[in-house]
Amino acid sequence: MGMKTYFSKRIYKHTLPESTVASLGRTLRVFNQAKHYSFSTMMKEERSKQTRRGEDSLHVYVKKKFSLNDYYANSAVQEAGALIKSQKELTTLYLQNKQAQIIAVQKRMKTIKTKITSLRKLKASFVKGTPQIPGNLRIIKNITTFLPFTIKKKPRFTTTSTTLNIVMSRWNSTISQAGLDVCKANSTD
Repeated sequence: MGMKTYFSKRIYKHTLPESTVASLGRTLRVFNQAKHYSFSTMMKEERSKQTRRGEDSLHVYVKKKFSLNDYYANSAVQEAGALIKSQKELTTLYLQNKQAQIIAVQKRMKTIKTKITSLRKLKASFVKGTPQIPGNLRIIKNITTFLPFTIKKKPRFTTTSTTLNIVMSRWNSTISQAGLDVCKANSTD
């Protein structure tokens, strides 16, 4: 098994002559200016639907204006075009995301309005003196904490205690399925 060695081809500024560093800095600065100009020109022309540079293409115009060679001028125009294209794609993505957020907020508002309506009905029934809990009100877990009295079911007929216990257990199970805890009635009552 042999050992492989890789050498770095990285260029450090302090190892280059000052004239080369200055030339690279100027080239990068002019390239970024050309890219910015290309982007703003493309956006202005797209919005106004008119060209402002005459018969020349944007590539030739940037090449003349910034005194760049074909490689840098073409790169600046291509990068500006890619930036515009990616921004358009992101805009549709942002719109889809915001529409999903709007739908989620509307659903949440609907559930809150339903709860408010149920609570208003509950309040109105207490004001009238006949407490009635709406079926869609799930926030009340234990009714005995809200009511100062206990609710007991009165049997419709008098019968033995075992039949009464069966009726009361069925009634309590239907109440507990609705999400309410009710005090159990004594079988001696």
